[in-house]
Amino acid sequence: MGKLISILILALVYAGMFFFTPAAADAPLIGAKQCDVPYQIIPLSDDNDPYEAFDEKMMRAWKAFAPIMTWPDNPPQLPHYFLGDGKNQIAGFFTDAEIYALADFHWGGAAAVTMMFIDHNGCLVEADIMFNAELTWTTDIYAYLIANKLPYQHALVHELGHTFGLADYNYKGDDGKSSGYDSVMNYAIPWLAVLGLDDALAIQHLYPAQAKQVHDLGVYSYYCESQYSCPLAGAAPHSVSTGDVLEIHNLQVANLGNFDEDQTQIEFFLYQVEADTAYSLGTVEIQGLNSQTSALIDLEITIGADVPSGTYFLQAQVQAPADDYANNNTAVFPREITVQSTSGNDDETGGNADIVCQGLVEQIYDICGLQLVLSETLDRDAALLVCDISYSPWDCIYNCFINPQADDCSSFQSCLEQACSLQFYQDSSSEDKKEKNSGGCGV
Repeated sequence: MGKLISILILALVYAGMFFFTPAAADAPLIGAKQCDVPYQIIPLSDDNDPYEAFDEKMMRAWKAFAPIMTWPDNPPQLPHYFLGDGKNQIAGFFTDAEIYALADFHWGGAAAVTMMFIDHNGCLVEADIMFNAELTWTTDIYAYLIANKLPYQHALVHELGHTFGLADYNYKGDDGKSSGYDSVMNYAIPWLAVLGLDDALAIQHLYPAQAKQVHDLGVYSYYCESQYSCPLAGAAPHSVSTGDVLEIHNLQVANLGNFDEDQTQIEFFLYQVEADTAYSLGTVEIQGLNSQTSALIDLEITIGADVPSGTYFLQAQVQAPADDYANNNTAVFPREITVQSTSGNDDETGGNADIVCQGLVEQIYDICGLQLVLSETLDRDAALLVCDISYSPWDCIYNCFINPQADDCSSFQSCLEQACSLQFYQDSSSEDKKEKNSGGCGV
């Protein structure tokens, strides 16, 4: 380590659901690279499950486009003090006190950090990745979407980019094919991210001798406009009935590979986390993509009659059997979609429509009280608890009574009207509604 002249620290900042950046930077590289490739990274030891398995998976992701990384099959235990030992390591999880004792560094708002040692030739001679032990981590993307835990694999794939020379923000391609922002190195990227088009361009641009000729089609539930903005793709409405049409906007499809691809098929699913069950919504075909290009698509899909009532995440899955990089074959839309079955095909988790509606109007009027339903200031949590109506969105219940024609309440209104044989009259007074609906739903 006698050639060591500088240490560079790059930290990944966590702020809610997205990365946020400080001032913009133009340089895509940290000013150093791995001069002796392939280079070895030591992953976590086997007793760090489930994280150790994802170490290899994320290294394989970068390796799919340029095989510059290797790792030992049986990683050794990390020594007590490892900084400056000349080895590249995924070091694990550290409290603020521990990382301060090691590196004179406080976590602040950082979720992960890569500490890099650079010699006078601009060569990376060591890079060590550390994670903030005071945050809650997960390897389950749905635990992130539902409980806001941090996905370890996304933070890791970002930090691995630092170990071979990529800086934060973005990579600006010089070939005219890329806007330069669709990269896991972009702080604005959602924590749903996998390697994007500009990641493939970056590693192959930086290590041309190791670049692989690959086939890869990816689909993404976000797209990047700048180093400050990566909007999510849209799927609306968020409350639907079977047979309704779901409108999808700005779904990104990208060809990260080196070959033009013909027409591409994308299959859509509704995935229910608790039941671990997916329902296919069918397949659409889109035009092919030229090498290293991307496109945003809008389309419509219909909610099938076989989908039970429940709450789901929408998935888009590109059909690419010859793919060299599979991590980007499935995109998850981060906002949940509530489905109300009108076919009586509900399973035990969704409940039959007649059961869902059984006594619901009486519960709302008699237990919660008409004034609570129509009040402008609702105690939502208390109402849900008292009325035991957590299976239906309280906003939907409220909106259906003050505006029965509201689009976002169509499924709830349909439930009441079809399964309970109720009719709403927008011009009727509140007392009229109560009188007309009392005794309905088989009570």
